[in-house]
Amino acid sequence: MPATLAIVLLYLWPLVVMGLRSFTDPTPGVDNYQEFLTSPLGIRSFVATITSAVVTTLACIAVGYPYAYVMSKSPTKWAAVLGAIVLIPTGVSFLVRSFALQTLLWDTGVVNSVLINSGLIDGPLPLIRNQGAVIFAMTSVLLPLFVLPAYAVMRSIDGDLERAAAVLGASPLRTFRRIFLPLSLPGVAAGALLVFVIALGYYIIPAIFGDGRTLYLGEMVVYYTKKLDWGLSSAISMILLVATLAVLAIASRVVGLRDVFGVGTES
Repeated sequence: MPATLAIVLLYLWPLVVMGLRSFTDPTPGVDNYQEFLTSPLGIRSFVATITSAVVTTLACIAVGYPYAYVMSKSPTKWAAVLGAIVLIPTGVSFLVRSFALQTLLWDTGVVNSVLINSGLIDGPLPLIRNQGAVIFAMTSVLLPLFVLPAYAVMRSIDGDLERAAAVLGASPLRTFRRIFLPLSLPGVAAGALLVFVIALGYYIIPAIFGDGRTLYLGEMVVYYTKKLDWGLSSAISMILLVATLAVLAIASRVVGLRDVFGVGTES
């Protein structure tokens, strides 16, 4: 009961207040939602937010799946080392990691300095203040959230299945394609869902690495909050919340939410 009361007072009640304010401030009605949905800036923001979340999720899959696969096939000692490489950065402050990435991408940062000093380029590459920088930073931060669920499922796959396939004459590639890959998909879906949902609501990374012309939904909420336009900022927040819940509802048809928050395979 105390835990339930705390959730209601600290989480559900503020959401209810925000939802009511989106329909009542400054006047009752759906004017705030209409203003956002008919605004070119609002549409661009919504599309940019969804697009960046999708691309970040695909990037995490492309990088994280091979990494998780190597972890699952490595001896226990090396798997622990690879796991530590993924986990250690998560213990560092989010802001510290964001500013550390900046030192890599600035015009005078590590990457451009190395390339210029080695004679490969004459001038600095535009590695920051663009969409690519936002995707790179979000992928770097969210990659552990994909790797760990994927690894948990991969590690639980019975190795006897692959050995049996090899005995029956299947090549390593066919064994991977017909046995390992299908059995690992629940972990892939769980990790991808976590990455996508969290990427939808990011504010700091787009604010730091973005070009300032394309505002994401999180940035728009902060922008209108600073202007004390509580109704419009609440409406944008509710749109973001509904989009997140819709993704979770659709994903639950493919992968159980229990697999997302407590990854495991059923025998």
